[in-house]
Amino acid sequence: MVKKKNIVLAESGVDYDPVPHTYSYKGKELKGITGTLINLAYPKSKTYKDIPEEVLNHAAERGSACHQAVGNYYDVGISSTGYEGIVDKAVELLKSKELTPIRFEYVVTDYKNYASPIDIVCVNAKDEICIVDMKFTAKLHYPEVTLQTSIYKRWFSVVNPKLKAKHQYVLWIHTNDDHEVLDNGIFELDTVDDTFIDDLIDCDTNGKAFDIAKYYGDLPAKVADVEGYIVTLEKLIKEKTEEMDNIKAGLCELMNKYNIKQYSSAHIQLTRVTPKPRISFDQKRFKEEHADLFEQYTKTTEVKPSIRLTIK
Repeated sequence: MVKKKNIVLAESGVDYDPVPHTYSYKGKELKGITGTLINLAYPKSKTYKDIPEEVLNHAAERGSACHQAVGNYYDVGISSTGYEGIVDKAVELLKSKELTPIRFEYVVTDYKNYASPIDIVCVNAKDEICIVDMKFTAKLHYPEVTLQTSIYKRWFSVVNPKLKAKHQYVLWIHTNDDHEVLDNGIFELDTVDDTFIDDLIDCDTNGKAFDIAKYYGDLPAKVADVEGYIVTLEKLIKEKTEEMDNIKAGLCELMNKYNIKQYSSAHIQLTRVTPKPRISFDQKRFKEEHADLFEQYTKTTEVKPSIRLTIK
């Protein structure tokens, strides 16, 4: 169940019906953000262009059931029958980031045009407020969920002027129809700039097209095509690198034990490197103490453009 922390969240006052996903505030109907702002920036017609409608509907129903199962657990402490593995995985992922849930389905709004529920409001080990969105899709679409949680983060402070959400996460669990967990992860997300969100809201409220290329060019589409594979590939590289390091350590231990200096076969060659002192050059100190010489013996070369990839 949800462990209560000494943080009091304000109530938005929005009337929310979770079945048809409708919102109203003081008699005014508000719009959700998934079919408006998110779809305007990242149209479903492009994101899911190769997936049949019936498959999407079935996946949405399965995701809603998983979502509700996790919510039931945090509300009453009981795992829904058949969904125990999914609930256990969600709890495990939250604990891995030291996130303690304090509210489930917390509605935030701009009090003008939109409202939407945050899946889970948590606090971390430093008692910082964190927003968590849950996804049960086969593929995790980072640009969409980054925008979604950024909007939540912004409106959280509208409803709670004295509080600020410090971090935003997506909790992702991919399951099959038998509710088996096929893949999963919890990832901290960046925050989309306010100018992007302001432009998006202006386009939606005034019926204008949103030009995402103005901010990113064609980058989001290209990244979305490969980012899932990149994450999987990096994970595989890490696992195989660790496996290779363990194998090398074991072979080194055997070669030391039997004093074997070299082994050669048709496929590999192993050479035992014995311990020896390593001499290093203190470039920083040399530059400080002998700036003229340093300048004389250094040269400038052009470095090829590259990117720094960080897996979150």
